[in-house]
Amino acid sequence: MATTYTSLLNLAKPGIGESRDAWGGLLNGDFDTIDTAIKNRRVDETPVTGGTTSAFTVTLSQVPALYDGLTFKVRLNAQPAASATLNVNGLGAKIIHYVHAVNGYSVLPNELMLAGEIIELSYYAAGNSGAGAFVVVSRATGKIIDLQYIAENTAGSASATTTPYAVAAGAGASILGRRDHSSALVHWIARIEINPGTNTTKDVAGICVMKYYDGSAYQILSSSTTGELLHTSLTDTTILRGHVSGHCMLTTSHRRSDSPTIWTIRPYGYAEYSGNTFEILSWSAQAIVYTP
Repeated sequence: MATTYTSLLNLAKPGIGESRDAWGGLLNGDFDTIDTAIKNRRVDETPVTGGTTSAFTVTLSQVPALYDGLTFKVRLNAQPAASATLNVNGLGAKIIHYVHAVNGYSVLPNELMLAGEIIELSYYAAGNSGAGAFVVVSRATGKIIDLQYIAENTAGSASATTTPYAVAAGAGASILGRRDHSSALVHWIARIEINPGTNTTKDVAGICVMKYYDGSAYQILSSSTTGELLHTSLTDTTILRGHVSGHCMLTTSHRRSDSPTIWTIRPYGYAEYSGNTFEILSWSAQAIVYTP
């Protein structure tokens, strides 16, 4: 039986009775080939990136060239901007992609990751229409599973109450998940309207926060930032309209008790000045879903 070779790494498979005096050399050569292949696939170092928010650079001591499947970790020196690139060892800037559950390989949206965060990347030679791309496969905060966009254009009811966060948007909306999904980072924006009403000084102010539905009622998210719109001394006929925004983190404790794979959220607000009427006209949100 003649010596044959493996199809991928060309490792020797000596035939019976062959290479008796050369077997040690063949085996050592195969081990070197395997060692190099493993080294080129995964790099055991976590350097800090350089460059700018849209064009990162990094030096990896163990990477002489880019290989399909090359996997490594870096710590981000800055928050990545939309469509950011990474240049490893001066081998050329490559777009950074993440895997979207619906759209497949997608460029990074703005502010998806944070400065100082450790991310794991894998080089995909066929990515970006054959130009090559670095794909985010995991983060220190967990693996990116999905990026969901939700929008609700049904206006709520105008109210003159100054009770904190008693005025709801027209409807809530749900973020779809699975039982193994650990959390979702939500960035939200709401369009609101405030009428001076009977306020004698014509001062207007409104504030919004995001609530989650626990299966029986909407509860305030302690992690939600608030958005406020304020103006003083408006004319009698002026109505103030504008956008407020914020963000919040949903965990497994914020899921619906009647549907444990879903988070349902809804913005709430109120008028801060007596006599004002407050209304949420529409809202939208972007949710980044993770596993541990």
